[in-house]
Amino acid sequence: MKKTSILVVLLTCAFSSFSQIQLEHSYNSWIGEFDTNTTTMYFEQQGFSTEANQFNIYNNNHTLYKTIILDVPDGYYITSINFPSINIYNSSSNIEFIVAFTKISASGLDNYRQLIRLFDENSNLLYDFGNAFSFYPLIIKTKDGQNKLKIIRYNYTETTPATLYYISDFYQLVGTSNSTTSNKPNIKSFAFPNPSNSFVNLPYEIENGKNTIMRIYNINGRLIETYRIDFNSNNLKIDISDYSSGVYFYEYNGISNRFIVN
Repeated sequence: MKKTSILVVLLTCAFSSFSQIQLEHSYNSWIGEFDTNTTTMYFEQQGFSTEANQFNIYNNNHTLYKTIILDVPDGYYITSINFPSINIYNSSSNIEFIVAFTKISASGLDNYRQLIRLFDENSNLLYDFGNAFSFYPLIIKTKDGQNKLKIIRYNYTETTPATLYYISDFYQLVGTSNSTTSNKPNIKSFAFPNPSNSFVNLPYEIENGKNTIMRIYNINGRLIETYRIDFNSNNLKIDISDYSSGVYFYEYNGISNRFIVN
C-alpha cells in the first residue's frame, strides 16, 4: 500500500508538471512579434492573399490593437510586413513599419518588380525606398550604438540579355528606441546564390555539440521541407529545382531569412 501511494504521488506530480504548458492563443495567419518600450505586441507578418490591402496589429493579450489599411500600388501584392517599431525610424510615438510589395505578372509574382515603403499605424506613407528587394531590409545596430537601415535596391532592364544592377543604401535612423522585432534576420545567414532555380546554400550557426531542425516555408506559410542540421557544418545546400517560382523562408532556432526561386 505504501509503494502504491508513493507511485500515485509521483504520477500526480508528473502530470502536474506537464500541465504547465498551455496554449495561450492561436492565429490563422503568420504572426510576428515586436517589443515596444513597455510591452510585446504581435502583427501579421506575411502570407497575404493577392486581394489583401490590410493587416492587423495585436496587443500583448492578443486582442486587436488596430487594423492597418494600406494603399497598395496597382498591380502589386503585399509580400511582407517588416520591423514594426516605435521611436526607431524617428521620434514619433506611432508604430511604424516597412512594407514590401511585389508585382503580379501573368506568370505569378515578379520578384524583379518589388517596392519597399515605410508607413505608420495611421496608414501614412513616410518614405518610399523605390525598387528594392523584399528579403533585404535589415536594421543594424552598430558597435557605437547607432541604428541603421540597410536597403538593397536594384535597376532591372529587360534588354537581351536582361541586366540587373544592385545599389546598397544605408540610412541612419534618428530614433533612440531599443525596441526589437523577431523577423530581424541574422546578418551572417543570407542564402546564396539568391535568386536561384537549381540549388541554394543556407548558412547557419549553432553551438558546438548541438543539433536542431531547419524548416522551409513558402510565401503562404506552408511547411515545404524540414532538415536536421548540426554543429559539424555551417551550411545546408538544398535542391530547389522542383520548387515553384516565388519567395521562400527558412527558419531555425528563431532565426529566419528568405530566398527567391526564379
